[in-house]
Amino acid sequence: MQTSKKDIYLVAEVIRTDDWLQVYRGLEQLGHSIHTISQGYVNDDTLLLDDIFLPATIDKIKTADFIVKVGSKNDPVVNYQLGAAKALKKRIVNILPSYDEEMEKLEHGIYEITQSYNNSVTRERLINLLGKIEETSLDIRFNLFIDKRIDLFLKEAVSCSSKSKSEIIRDLIYKEINYGLQRSNDEFWQIPPRIKVLEALGAIADGRIIMSIGKNQAMVHASNGRKTYVVSYDESQNSIVSNDNGSYFAGFIGYPAIAMLMKIGKIQYNNKFSTLFKGFKWKPINDKFPGAPKDAEEYLYTHLLSLPDEKKKDIQRYCERTLEDISHIRLRKPNIIPRPPKDI
Repeated sequence: MQTSKKDIYLVAEVIRTDDWLQVYRGLEQLGHSIHTISQGYVNDDTLLLDDIFLPATIDKIKTADFIVKVGSKNDPVVNYQLGAAKALKKRIVNILPSYDEEMEKLEHGIYEITQSYNNSVTRERLINLLGKIEETSLDIRFNLFIDKRIDLFLKEAVSCSSKSKSEIIRDLIYKEINYGLQRSNDEFWQIPPRIKVLEALGAIADGRIIMSIGKNQAMVHASNGRKTYVVSYDESQNSIVSNDNGSYFAGFIGYPAIAMLMKIGKIQYNNKFSTLFKGFKWKPINDKFPGAPKDAEEYLYTHLLSLPDEKKKDIQRYCERTLEDISHIRLRKPNIIPRPPKDI
């Protein structure tokens, strides 16, 4: 099948593989425009972590016709790019070697097409993959029956924009899929329960936070290694946002954002207390006490750490002071709160 020339973004990994380079060269030889984090990564496997935070990287993903991920291995750099692609509603395809031992475990949810191959990625296989993408790129059409109230809303929306009714409906659905809705009457973040301060201390102690050079963005890996959260801080706007569950569903500032604020010195960090919470898996603790963060905190002190009362009170006082500092800063919410990532 003859396919038109495409702009393709190839997801970079921390360690570039021969398979990745083979796919890059193969697509390039077919006459397509191939983009990735940087040309240095293509030429000599040079990857600067800060490159992934550059606006240019997001622009490449945004303007690509579709996104290609090679292999099943995921790392924080991969997760960030895939998360950005998903948020931008890009089509994502996965090319897998048949010998990939992780293939059986792979969850295909975010991938529109998964293509496997034997031994090498040949020109014919790439053409076949591009043909599949071309065939499935047509819009799916269906009838939608609406009531008068929805019709009036759409007519009003059309009159205020240059979009058609179908475009407005599509945009609303995409927004629901990818983003939390802005709460217009809630300009500032709520204060979280104390245990979120402890989770932030644990993230720093574990070395699970990676800061950008500009200190305005960070990636924070979940304690179970199955998620990577992205935090963005705008000092000029006094605004911060993280795509963790607490931020999205409960409206309070989540532990990834607290950890970042500690790292950049906006709120106090206690190294002595931090080491106490190194290595904890936090999800089972929180799941054990749904909706009861104080009980989860007490369980942590009593059953997992066996702390004496005085030590426990010292930590609680530290947490209260930290939350007071956050309250005084009055950090703003952005207009859009990203949806939390799914487990990998």
